[in-house]
Amino acid sequence: MKSYETEIIEFVNKDFQKKNAKIIMIPGNPGLIKFYDSFLDELHRLLNRKVEITGISHANHFISKKNRSVFNLDSQIDHKVSYMLKEIK
Repeated sequence: MKSYETEIIEFVNKDFQKKNAKIIMIPGNPGLIKFYDSFLDELHRLLNRKVEITGISHANHFISKKNRSVFNLDSQIDHKVSYMLKEIK
């Protein structure tokens, strides 16, 4: 996804081959996906681990010394659309 730093967490069951659905969680502001780690784990458990779940942070919304750029709303939307297009291919 372009050159944006992004934190992604995924919950998958490698033993379950049939992919019925995938949930992509995009947090509010601030876009710190680690805040939702326990929630997404519990959701995955409640769905009997049969649905793949991915949480994606906003671009540069986590602690990093590498890049301290600020992204506007349009850039954040482009970031998520780019990720989702990559995922559905």
